[in-house]
Amino acid sequence: MTPSARIRRTARTDRQNPLGLLIVGALLLAAGVAALATSFGAFGDAAAEAPILPEGVQRFGRENTGWLRIILLLAGLLLFFMALRWLLAQLRIERLGEVLLEPDDRRGQTTMSPAALTDAVEGEAQTVHGVNAVKARLVHDPQHPDLHMLVDLGPRANLREVRDAIENNVVQHAREALSREELPTLVQYRLARGTAQRAR
Repeated sequence: MTPSARIRRTARTDRQNPLGLLIVGALLLAAGVAALATSFGAFGDAAAEAPILPEGVQRFGRENTGWLRIILLLAGLLLFFMALRWLLAQLRIERLGEVLLEPDDRRGQTTMSPAALTDAVEGEAQTVHGVNAVKARLVHDPQHPDLHMLVDLGPRANLREVRDAIENNVVQHAREALSREELPTLVQYRLARGTAQRAR
């Protein structure tokens, strides 16, 4: 996978995860509200007193209790492990233990702590006018790392000027520190109230 493809996939995933959770949460909330309203007679006494499952479904369940319980149990376990896997994927942080500065093993391995670079990146980025705080991390492949940055802007920040300073100076210096011509970088800007209008 190319660096640009990794960046696009990461950005797309970051947008899709909250949207998916919002949709699922809204559907579950709507179903819960509808069930609660029905039980209190909002849709009539007949609906409130009616069983949740039709008589035919109840009879089918009573007649096939043995194998139906097994299927429901397996389905529940499958959903549980799928949800657990998704949750672990969201919690997993792809931080690097070290960065390889010399990719050719025949010349020996020269490594650098990611914190040495990210601390320098954060320190330089925080000197940019309008930047309140910066969080940087190196992720993915030790030989071909990606730089991810979260930049908090102040209310008087000019987004265009901050972005130019970050991309042309901070990221460029990070490339030079790693002796790389390319360093795939994903920068997320978190705007303070009133900043977006001035940044247009």
